[in-house]
Amino acid sequence: MSDPKRPPAAPPDPPEKPGGPDPGPPTSPAVAGLDWSDPAAVERWLAHLRTAWEDAKLVAEDMLRRPRRRDLGPREHARLHRDARRSIDQLLAHAGAKASTGAP
Repeated sequence: MSDPKRPPAAPPDPPEKPGGPDPGPPTSPAVAGLDWSDPAAVERWLAHLRTAWEDAKLVAEDMLRRPRRRDLGPREHARLHRDARRSIDQLLAHAGAKASTGAP
């Protein structure tokens, strides 16, 4: 039985688009930078940035819940947050910004 106090599980991922999954942002800053004059490229970049930011935000929100109300454990928190941070760093590097050092 499900706990009435717990939120329902997240819905499944939507089916992939025809033509295969979106390849996403480049994984290396060595790839040519973002063309700010191309509105479609900037829109795609922003969509990827929003997704990575939302991932980091949701992990942080789960970390701040009381331990019995968390959906994830500490290892999963660390892994998911690290993945989101790497994505954000890669996206910013692709746009021409320096990667974060991890220090505030």
